[in-house]
Amino acid sequence: MERQKLTKVDLAKFSHELGASMVGVADIRSIKHKFHFSSEILEDLDYAISIGLRLSKKILDDIVDHPTNIYFHHYRLVNAELDRIAFKVASRVN
Repeated sequence: MERQKLTKVDLAKFSHELGASMVGVADIRSIKHKFHFSSEILEDLDYAISIGLRLSKKILDDIVDHPTNIYFHHYRLVNAELDRIAFKVASRVN
């Protein structure tokens, strides 16, 4: 897949097509010096992308005083899906 520059709208559309529930983009130029990465890595990183997936309301409603086993399973699945989406998005943007 060829890497390309995407607008925020293109990025959101692509992320939603991959299954994301929400997408945000933030300019991090003024705060990236606080990140724990080398200056070489941070040099070209001016924006951050946040991708979210909606969790199951029924699973969340079942939590009373501590996370349930089904919640832990749901959490692992959602994080794996977020990783998949993030990988595909990252492979498309410069």
